[in-house]
Amino acid sequence: MCHISEAGEDAATKLETGLEHDFKIIKINVEEKKVGLSLRATSGHEASRAQVESYKKESHKAPSPALPPLLGDLINLRKSEKNEKSE
Repeated sequence: MCHISEAGEDAATKLETGLEHDFKIIKINVEEKKVGLSLRATSGHEASRAQVESYKKESHKAPSPALPPLLGDLINLRKSEKNEKSE
């Protein structure tokens, strides 16, 4: 399945029945037997998975003091506080 958001800007004319297209596999769900496809990812405008993962790692290293903490940060803080109390 290729969601419309992954089909690109001019999806209506690109995805005509009977034409062949190059897609990139972006998701595989074994339990539901579904494969997620992206036409947009083959155009070269899509960031590579390595770039996205690198950005995600960097953004969690040093949060800006002007921004509120992320939910995951609060959960981890709460867990570490509970672990310290139980020791």
